[in-house]
Amino acid sequence: MNRLVGITIGVLNVGFVGYTLFSVFRRKQAESQRRRRSIIRRDTMHRFFTWHLTQGEWHLHHGRTHVGVGHLANAVIICEQPQRFLDLIQEWLPADVYELVREKVDQLILVAEQQQQQRNRAWRHMLHRHEVQPSEINHNEVE
Repeated sequence: MNRLVGITIGVLNVGFVGYTLFSVFRRKQAESQRRRRSIIRRDTMHRFFTWHLTQGEWHLHHGRTHVGVGHLANAVIICEQPQRFLDLIQEWLPADVYELVREKVDQLILVAEQQQQQRNRAWRHMLHRHEVQPSEINHNEVE
């Protein structure tokens, strides 16, 4: 009997250690995957930022001011440090074009905020629709 208890405790210990090692492995694997996704996302955002910046410069250079302003505003929105970027482009853009970029950025922010509010309202509405009201409970079925 004591031998059976000892074997059982040994098997449980091996199982616990195995599970612990497996959990550590899975956690490290998940962290590595999150880091990889973060690097990919950062690289993608950098390329997107660079593309909008170069497109904005090209369109401004070729007299397509409104298209160039749109691209520069998009670059500001996705930039990691938008205020520093705005300060930088203020130095090399004519004042009237810079003001157009600022106005476009404000418009984009406003639209994004409105879309977020709409999503929040839709989410609250969906949650509210699925709430069970006290009058809907059939007390005969509940035991």
